[in-house]
Amino acid sequence: MKISRNWLNDYVSSRKTNDQLVDLFTQLGLECTFSEKQFNLNNIVTGKVLSCLKHPNADRLKVCKVDIGSETLDIVCGAPNIHKDLIVPVAKVGSTF
Repeated sequence: MKISRNWLNDYVSSRKTNDQLVDLFTQLGLECTFSEKQFNLNNIVTGKVLSCLKHPNADRLKVCKVDIGSETLDIVCGAPNIHKDLIVPVAKVGSTF
């Protein structure tokens, strides 16, 4: 079962850091990991797919032209449900996960 720190705080009061709690729960025999994802949302925008063609060198890939407002990008995509006029999230160069 996955639980969040916010949910846990509703039931247990602790001043321990996330890493300390992971260590304590692991010592109790519970499988426990900690993951905190950081996003650089300045480089994530929405775009409109203008065209979507088969990739010349791959069966399952498509080359899409995507308008993100300030420019049009060529993006190679493996999603089977991609098509023209779809609004999609676009992680520009420099985005982190």
